[in-house]
Amino acid sequence: MQYYTRQITFPDFKISNGEVLNEPQATYTCYGDFNNSKPRALIFHGFSSCSKLHTWWDKFNFQEMLQHFNIICINSLSSSYGTTGPESINPKTLKPYFDTFPEISIQDTVDFAIHALKHLEINYLDLVFGCSLGGMQALDMYLRYPEIAKKFISVAGVPVPSMTKLTNLAQSTLIDNAISLAQSREEIENALGASRFFFRLSCTSERALTILDEKCQTDGVYSSLLDYFVQDNEKFKKEFSPYSNSLILKMIANFEVDIDKHNAKTEAKIVIVSIDDDIFTPEKNVRLVYENLKHCYHNVVYKTFMTSFGHEAWIVDGKRFYEFIKEDLYM
Repeated sequence: MQYYTRQITFPDFKISNGEVLNEPQATYTCYGDFNNSKPRALIFHGFSSCSKLHTWWDKFNFQEMLQHFNIICINSLSSSYGTTGPESINPKTLKPYFDTFPEISIQDTVDFAIHALKHLEINYLDLVFGCSLGGMQALDMYLRYPEIAKKFISVAGVPVPSMTKLTNLAQSTLIDNAISLAQSREEIENALGASRFFFRLSCTSERALTILDEKCQTDGVYSSLLDYFVQDNEKFKKEFSPYSNSLILKMIANFEVDIDKHNAKTEAKIVIVSIDDDIFTPEKNVRLVYENLKHCYHNVVYKTFMTSFGHEAWIVDGKRFYEFIKEDLYM
């Protein structure tokens, strides 16, 4: 698998609330050779993932996809893996931003990705594809920058229901309070671990928990379902920024789309995908976005991935998900 990861710096970037990030950096990973004529795809990563897609989405068949596309993934603005975020050095103060990093929106991350693409002289894509947070970014890019690509695929990437929104905001409040009151980094990371526990549960269906519980009992790696989540939390605390986690939780909670503002005068196609038994972005919410797009005469297709794993199925049931989605990837 031919790939490379690099970082670029571009001029000051103004976010939607009017604040300016000075000389922000974007980390990106390219698969294949963007100098040849093979079709190009942009993949948006998930909440806590990085631009090195193959390191965390190993069940997805990138080898076959690379036979059809050159692929780029840009690490999201405010994330923890190289792109400018709360742990980055503020050029003005020469200290990390931490809790002074401004709150941003899904739209800001998409604008940032567009800036990175232009900096790399990538002006057109054949495919934009994202799941969960990445699906929200794919949907927003389609609505505001439809000319950038021939096709968009948004999987479980719509505005979340009230329960998910409130759960996300409660988790971000937990972390923000720890940041304000804690006496040590460890206390802040403990709040991050608690938030991670609740976030994973909000993405996991009862059927998925039953399957995971059975796996814990048979493979011997984890002593119980609780042990699985505790160990996952400990690993996550070492890898991800609590400041980034709080920002992204708010970003997802506040994501909205106004389809009526975006006319369908585009040749681009969008595929809207829901996931069976998804409680984070329920099928009815995904279907509503599809119906609104169809009502506004967009070239839109709707389909549902049938699975036992809920919202995270695109990762944990990745082999089946690839077989499900590949027709839309290549046609």
